[in-house]
Amino acid sequence: MEEKNNSKMTLIIILLIVIILAMAFLIYKNYFRNKQNDAIIEELNSKIGNLENTFSNKENVELKEIDEVKKDDENDVINNENIATTTEERFQSFMENYKNNLDKYNQKNDGRMVLTTIDIDNFWVELKNGIVYFKMSKNCSLYSKYGEEYEVAKDIAKIYMCEIGNGGCSDLVMLGYDGSIKSIFMLSRELENGINIKNYDYIKNAVNVVNIFNDEFAEYVVFDIDGNMYEIN
Repeated sequence: MEEKNNSKMTLIIILLIVIILAMAFLIYKNYFRNKQNDAIIEELNSKIGNLENTFSNKENVELKEIDEVKKDDENDVINNENIATTTEERFQSFMENYKNNLDKYNQKNDGRMVLTTIDIDNFWVELKNGIVYFKMSKNCSLYSKYGEEYEVAKDIAKIYMCEIGNGGCSDLVMLGYDGSIKSIFMLSRELENGINIKNYDYIKNAVNVVNIFNDEFAEYVVFDIDGNMYEIN
């Protein structure tokens, strides 16, 4: 009887040991599996983070490139505006200096600029204090129409008598204080019908007029404050 009880006790102990070993195996297996899962999850999270950083960096680069293009465009606009403003400022500075120096000269002298034409006798063109006058003696063929003095134009900085064509004719060219250019064809029979002033609206900031001669004809060109040349048409 006692041997039977010992056998049962031994069997129970063996079963308990088997159960404990089985539970230990299951616990170890679950623990190892969780470790693997954690490692896999950590690796996936790392890859996702790398992808997010890649897309974020790419987006930042694209946004930076777009910003740089916008800045370049804005700079181009600003530079163009500055060029235009600088041109205007240069002209204004030139004309202010010109007027100041001319006024100083006029205080010391009579300050008249007088021109004569080629084909009109007893006739003069005078610039005084920014006003252009036709001056004629009684022997001039235009005296009966315009009198001794006739006001032609105001706010004129310079006047030029420029020969044109090949017949000895001339244009009176008037450069305004505003940089504009005007001209009058100085032929006696033309002036008998009236004074026709021609404006050249395509010319801005003019500062000089140059007469050009060649073997066939004469002409003149206009230069602006930036040295650009304009042909008269």
